Amino acid sequence: MIRQEFLKIASERYSLYFKPRVEDVESVICEKCGENDTNINAVIDFAEWIDNAVLKRPEINSDDVLQFVVAPCIDSAEFWSDIKKTVFYNGYIAGLAGVIKTIYVSSDGKFYDHKHELIAANEEDFLDYLLSVEFDFHPVIKECVYDTLREAGWYEGRCVDVTELNDRFKAVNVFLSQAQLDFLKEFSGITLKADNGYKCRFLSAEKILSNISGYYTNNKYRQDNCPLAVIVSDAADFSYYIQTNGIISIRGIPKGRTTMECINHVIKNLFLWTFDIDEPRK
Repeated sequence: MIRQEFLKIASERYSLYFKPRVEDVESVICEKCGENDTNINAVIDFAEWIDNAVLKRPEINSDDVLQFVVAPCIDSAEFWSDIKKTVFYNGYIAGLAGVIKTIYVSSDGKFYDHKHELIAANEEDFLDYLLSVEFDFHPVIKECVYDTLREAGWYEGRCVDVTELNDRFKAVNVFLSQAQLDFLKEFSGITLKADNGYKCRFLSAEKILSNISGYYTNNKYRQDNCPLAVIVSDAADFSYYIQTNGIISIRGIPKGRTTMECINHVIKNLFLWTFDIDEPRK
């Protein structure tokens, strides 16, 4: 796929932000490359074309939404001995549950992922890849995530009594879904703490009861037919919301495709593991 066709399809069918490169890159790339990098015209041409692009598109065969960040970083170069080429960091691919792959472009214009596996042999194939690849990505939830939850007071089978809370919501004509109630039973009242001092507090039933009208919202970014969302954390300068399907969202954006994937995402953000790459669940 040629550049013009890619930009047309990406902007008309999906969401695309594209910033062209304006500064010279050839001298920097030449400086970073070594004696094994004998044909660098392709990577120079690619880096001269694009500075930063963000493509968002839904997967066809799943409910995931993919985000492709393509940003050739000519200052970030390393030599990969297995392919005997210099590679440049070129961005990443993320789904709702987190980062799926990081992308690199080699000095001879080929595209690889973080496992050094070939994604595309040239630019045209790479642009095709951006518009067609699917993952149906579900990450493995690592034991360190469960350890963080346990340290916060969570345990398997945790079930806080939210009967009074549910009754109070009903009294003001707010009807929590079963998924929202299940989330509050399992996670309300715990405070996640990271070594860096950051905290994420999932509000207790008592806290929500103290300000019943302040802790729900008719969320304009609703993801289903019912707009109700319950604030579950007032950490930092934003709040997480638990939607009627049990999915955590922030500023209207779901943080995973299951409740535990959302918790995984929240903890990774808390510990600044945002760009750690999860292994896909098999």
